[in-house]
Amino acid sequence: MARINIDTGTLGNLATGDTLRTAMTKINTNFSDVYQLIGDPSTGLITTAVTNGDLKLQANGTGAIEIDNLTITNSAISSITTNSDVTISANGTGAVAISSVKISMANLPTSDPSVAGQLFRDGTDLKVSVG
Repeated sequence: MARINIDTGTLGNLATGDTLRTAMTKINTNFSDVYQLIGDPSTGLITTAVTNGDLKLQANGTGAIEIDNLTITNSAISSITTNSDVTISANGTGAVAISSVKISMANLPTSDPSVAGQLFRDGTDLKVSVG
């Protein structure tokens, strides 16, 4: 439902706007619509009451969506915190499934970093350090 505007009348308010009861009814209707779309704010969750409904956050223009210490811009997810890693991990026995992968390693070390599991480049070979 679209937002319902309250008619505040003309300057000087010569009783040309909505009555107090009508205005408060419109306010209640507007808040009911907000609660239905995003849920009860007392829970700290943003949800939707629409069955199988998507929850969409969309920045305007070149804006970005920030969630805690992450920013999402177009199709890129990055850390807001300088020099911070972005970790993707599954829960329990789940796995992180990624399809169609392209990996770019611009800052790959060119010698063994002596850190177990870290990749490095040795000439034209890609190697894994044993630590």
